[in-house]
Amino acid sequence: MPDTPHKIPAETRPGPAAPGGRGYFIFLLCFLAAMSAFPSFVNDLYLPTFPAMRAEFHTSRSVVQLGLSFVMVGLGLGGLFWGPLSDRLGRKPVLFISLMMFIIFSGVSVVSPTIGFFLGCRLFQGLGASGAVMLSKTIPADMYTGRELAKLMSTVGAINGIAPVSGPLLGGFMARAIGWRGIFIVLTLIGVAMLCLTFFFRESLPPRNRDRGPWRAMFDEYLPLLKNRHYMIHVILKTAALGVLFCYISSGPFIIQERYGFDPLQFGLIFGLNALGVVLGATLSVKFHTMKKAAIVGATGMVVFACLEAGAISFLDSIWVFEGLILPMLFFAGIVFAASNTLAMTEGHLSAGAASAILGLGGYVFGFIVSPLVGMGDIQLSTSIGMTVCALICLLYGWFAYRLPASKIQP
Repeated sequence: MPDTPHKIPAETRPGPAAPGGRGYFIFLLCFLAAMSAFPSFVNDLYLPTFPAMRAEFHTSRSVVQLGLSFVMVGLGLGGLFWGPLSDRLGRKPVLFISLMMFIIFSGVSVVSPTIGFFLGCRLFQGLGASGAVMLSKTIPADMYTGRELAKLMSTVGAINGIAPVSGPLLGGFMARAIGWRGIFIVLTLIGVAMLCLTFFFRESLPPRNRDRGPWRAMFDEYLPLLKNRHYMIHVILKTAALGVLFCYISSGPFIIQERYGFDPLQFGLIFGLNALGVVLGATLSVKFHTMKKAAIVGATGMVVFACLEAGAISFLDSIWVFEGLILPMLFFAGIVFAASNTLAMTEGHLSAGAASAILGLGGYVFGFIVSPLVGMGDIQLSTSIGMTVCALICLLYGWFAYRLPASKIQP
């Protein structure tokens, strides 16, 4: 695949005036936001229960944090399969199948007798959820490109902000009332609700635009994308920014509850405030003249506050200092998320399913690596080091992205 993408034919980009009118467009926005919120559903709701799970299973912080790592592996690897399959069969059938997998293994996880059994369920939960996550980026790319795609994805990101803001708070309430097993019953019901909504979704990839090649060639789209320098720069940009976020997600429950003595509900309030910073950053990303400029500004802000965090913990052991620097850092991360998603999917729109799968895999690889690492030694020190390293990588690739020549459809 050449580095410069081709223009999508007009008939494949119906836009907001697609059949069904404004009512269906609003439904589509909310539906896409719910699909993109699956990582928040499967992670944020049960984060407040980490210390309780550690005690129940008589294990270490790092082993409990592997619950995040295993679901990230599933989220990343699943997209590699669901992406090409959806390019061939269409988006709707793949969404049905993946949601069924999510429902089954969310339900089974409720009866986990050991931490090992639970981790296995988390892997398959991630594989199922990955179909929805991948399609939340693929479906908009079926319909839009350039600035229109940027606006749609920004709007979806803003709506999606309800999940990361409310998820930890709801998880804090549920942790007190029903424990972690009850939370996974709720996750199962969320999957059932999404499956029901899928009946109202209208296929975004018409048969004439599907992959008609032999089945053995189903994964052939990956190699051209991996060789596409522009696309891969944006993928690594998003990946490194997610590394920063996963450092915080995996360590936050232990730092805030065990080190500073807050209860699960208070943790949910603090985590929800930080998630709001991500949402605001993603929403404001479209205010920049170009997405490339948004990416470099966001990456620079992340590095500044990650370095301040690393320096502050050496002198000030305070939750207010820790959170006061985390919030703006995650705000700048939100800018990078929105910009890198748009830039990567614009470059890879001709193979949208595969492009979305690779984009998802990169972030979850970082998440798989950093989640158990930040639980080792002094958790606050290891977290700040992890955040700083990931932010510096993000800045490097933000600069690479900024230096790329603009294409005709680049937002």
